[in-house]
Amino acid sequence: MVTEAVNCFQCHFRLGEQPPADPIAWAPDMARVHERLRDPWVLAWLRNPGVVYPGTAMPANFSGEPPQYQDRYPNSTNDQQLRVVLEWLYNFDRVTLSAAKTH
Repeated sequence: MVTEAVNCFQCHFRLGEQPPADPIAWAPDMARVHERLRDPWVLAWLRNPGVVYPGTAMPANFSGEPPQYQDRYPNSTNDQQLRVVLEWLYNFDRVTLSAAKTH
């Protein structure tokens, strides 16, 4: 989901690796979310970034009705999808490292 549907890595750093986007669009390293941010703030940010930080380039990927990513998470709500992303962000280092070991 993060590389095809939403493509978070288009703008966000990944384990220190620069994103392909123009530097003006670069966003923080997703591997550091668990070190820097608390769950409620991240949920609010993911739900509607423009409310948290007006003028941000971050899109509201989880605000549509019906929820957008039904092909990936059938019959899920936006909140359920947000929880999946939050779990992924807070376990990013473990998920990424275990995926790298299997390749």
